[in-house]
Amino acid sequence: MTHRLIMAEWCGYLLTRTEVVHHVDHDALNNDRPNLELWPDNRSHKLWEHGRFVDGAACRVWWMDLVPH
Repeated sequence: MTHRLIMAEWCGYLLTRTEVVHHVDHDALNNDRPNLELWPDNRSHKLWEHGRFVDGAACRVWWMDLVPH
């Protein structure tokens, strides 16, 4: 659950129950911020991971990375 705490702190709000934090390198022990992506739900995450992009299923972190902190 450390990855969820790190993402919540970075985003500045508590994550919803449906939001998924994905480890880019698939190493659950690597909780470095650049290795974490936030997805709105597990379905969106799994569809993207298996190469089936769905309209409206975008990782919120992508646009958040563009905003200066």
